[in-house]
Amino acid sequence: MDKNKLEKIKLFEKRVRLVGYQKHTLFRIREKSEHSLYARENSSEEYAADRLESGTKTAVSQTIHQLDKAGRWGVRESRQNVSKAVEKFQRSQAEKLVRQAQNKPEVPIHSPQPIRQTGKSVGQSAKSIKQMGKSSAKAARTSIKTTQHTAKSGIKTAQHTVKTAEQAGKVSVKTAEQTAKTVQQTAQATAKAVKVAIPAIKAAAKAAVAGAKAAAKAVVAAVKGIAAGAKALAAAIAAGGWIVVVVIVLICCIGGVFALLLNGGQPVVPETNWIGTEIFEWPLPRDYTITSPYGYREDPITGQISFHSGTDIAAPEATPILAAADGTVTIANGNDSWGESYGYYVKIQHDETYETLYAHCLAVFVTVGQEVKQGEVIALVGSTGNSTGNHLHFEVREDGIEVDAMEFFVSRKDIGK
Repeated sequence: MDKNKLEKIKLFEKRVRLVGYQKHTLFRIREKSEHSLYARENSSEEYAADRLESGTKTAVSQTIHQLDKAGRWGVRESRQNVSKAVEKFQRSQAEKLVRQAQNKPEVPIHSPQPIRQTGKSVGQSAKSIKQMGKSSAKAARTSIKTTQHTAKSGIKTAQHTVKTAEQAGKVSVKTAEQTAKTVQQTAQATAKAVKVAIPAIKAAAKAAVAGAKAAAKAVVAAVKGIAAGAKALAAAIAAGGWIVVVVIVLICCIGGVFALLLNGGQPVVPETNWIGTEIFEWPLPRDYTITSPYGYREDPITGQISFHSGTDIAAPEATPILAAADGTVTIANGNDSWGESYGYYVKIQHDETYETLYAHCLAVFVTVGQEVKQGEVIALVGSTGNSTGNHLHFEVREDGIEVDAMEFFVSRKDIGK
């Protein structure tokens, strides 16, 4: 049961209590009528009953009218219940009054004042009931007004929610359209790049085929040269020129060894896990082992703590040393085996900022002022100068100051993490 129904039931109970109060008032009227001295054609009990019936009907009529006006629920049921209660009350009171009138003699009434007061009291009671009905009607109107205001607020909130949802939907649609447009543009750009790349791929394939053909021709020419040399060698042997043949063979062997060491003058690509992060590449063909890093250390010869300005990489004797980057040779010491404790060493100027130094070499293959390429063989690993074994002492100088060379390299293992 909701709150409005509870309030209506309470209002009905108040009305019933008010009828009970009127009942008590009418009993007092009857007692006063019995003792009054006013003469009248009808008996006092009949007059009081008439007044009771008139006042009760007036109060009930006003109450029902107010309930109808306020629009309360259950008005019809309340009216029936009140009518039944009034009829029952009137019936019982009438019976009592008749019995009392039959048992007692009539007494003349000399003053109508008590009856008037009784009628006045009934009128006041009816007025009170009427005021209560008005108050109930006012409360009903206030409740209806509050309900209307709440409904308006709810409608306004719902409209605002719908508007917000529509705006959000428009934004979502717009975003989806922009995304689709971006995807389409990306696809178009990719297709265009593929179209542009296809001619380049074809050209590279043609160049590779041409290179293969040239290499095949070179192989054929070399085979012909070898055959001609073999014939010449056979002719020399037949002529008895053994000494010339031996000299030629020695010269060819020495040249072959140097060609292998220098990689035929072509740059060597190191197969190493160390990747350069700036302009540098690893200065040896393999990783090998770093035996002494940059910084303070215990000197392997004196046993004292001293500053080590480079990175020592142990490698087999005669391992090719590679230029870490393009540059110009500024020092190429291949004569002084001490070389300021560096032994045979090479220094290369790469740009206005960086220099590299390669020390303790077995042999030096470059000269001062020579332009070298990254990966070109410039010397061989050795143990000249202040050294305890075959290794490369590798330095990087930035604006003339030694820095840690390993700051310019990163391991492939660390990149994969």
